[in-house]
Amino acid sequence: MSVSSRLTRKLHQVLGEEAKEMLELMQQDDSHRGELREILVRMEGRFTGLETQFTGLETRFAGLETRFTGLETRLTGVEIKIAGVETLVERRSADLIKWSFLFWVGAVAAIAMLARVLP
Repeated sequence: MSVSSRLTRKLHQVLGEEAKEMLELMQQDDSHRGELREILVRMEGRFTGLETQFTGLETRFAGLETRFTGLETRLTGVEIKIAGVETLVERRSADLIKWSFLFWVGAVAAIAMLARVLP
């Protein structure tokens, strides 16, 4: 925004020499506005770049979330299989204890019978 010559003349008529200072301040203000505009444009570009990076991160996190969901599903399957193995081990342990008991009862009975037969 530059100051028109008509406005400059009018300011000189009304304010005299003080108009010169005011016009200089207005021109400085204009130049500062231009600098600020350039800075804002650069910052906007940087923010756009950051926004793009954040969008990329969001996409990567969404992919990770999908992968973790898949892992969670697989781990649930593994937990179910482990529970099945635990049940099988418990059954085998019970069978082993049962057969051990029968063996020792049979062995004690055999020894008792031999003890009666042999005086």
